[in-house]
Amino acid sequence: FIGSPPMNLVRGRADGGRVVAGTFEMQRPGTPDGEVVVGVRPEAFVLGREDLPVIEVVIEVVEPLGDEIIVHGTAEGSAARSGAEEDDLPPIASGSRAPITARFDPTARFQPGQRLRLGVEPDRVHVFDARSGLALAAPAAG
Repeated sequence: FIGSPPMNLVRGRADGGRVVAGTFEMQRPGTPDGEVVVGVRPEAFVLGREDLPVIEVVIEVVEPLGDEIIVHGTAEGSAARSGAEEDDLPPIASGSRAPITARFDPTARFQPGQRLRLGVEPDRVHVFDARSGLALAAPAAG
């Protein structure tokens, strides 16, 4: 979970090889049924790929950092904690919204309030058991 920015973690459920976390949905055969945590690293998100599983994010903050842009927003769902969070910072999400952070090329242009549909390759999605934190289904090689 360690990284900067850290992995996005959203509570979800696996049922019959289908993993759902908020509005994010994908097939992951072999994943045991039950409560899960879906993890996606900020650099794994891509724009304009409707052929991939997507998550809709409402942008809250845009951080231009020179060689990259970090977008902080929220998505439908419930956040999961890794234990690596900085507890002195207030959470950006509340209620039924989970914080999502994405990393993009510095040429990208975003505005607070903008809605983004972020795609992610299925093999870049991590699925963890919600109780133990152990990986349930490792991303496929590729």
